[in-house]
Parts: sequence; C-alpha cells; structure tokens
Amino acid sequence: MLNGARIWKRLDRPSRLDAPTFTSEQTWDAVKAAKAFKAIGPDGMSNIHVKHLGLNGVRFLTELFSLSLRHTKIPDI
Repeated sequence: MLNGARIWKRLDRPSRLDAPTFTSEQTWDAVKAAKAFKAIGPDGMSNIHVKHLGLNGVRFLTELFSLSLRHTKIPDI
C-alpha cells in the first residue's frame, strides 16, 4: 500500500508546464565538460561511467533532467 500512496502523492504535485527542457546536446556538452573523477558516488557510479554513456544513456539523462524540472521533484538515490 505504501507504493500506491507514493504514486498518488507524485500525481498530486503540480506540473510546471513552463519549465525549461534540456536537449541531448546540452546534456552531452555537460557530461563532456565534467571532470573525470574516479570517486564512486552513492549510486555506485563515477563521472567516468557517465562519460562512457551512449546515445540512449544521454537521452535517458536528458529526459530525467527535464522531468525533474517539470514536476519539481528530484529522484531519490
């Protein structure tokens, strides 16, 4: 039942239709500009992993960033 409550809570959040969206090119430029740290983050990934993402990975990140802004929610770790 907890998962259902969490979903409804998310649906009740207002959507920011005027929120800026990111392009895959902007995401790729940000990934390229990031320094290649070897330290592993709490998600088990380092910047080196992100720098080796393919086109589908960059598209996924772009959509994730845009959805986060549009719904004013940052995903949990």
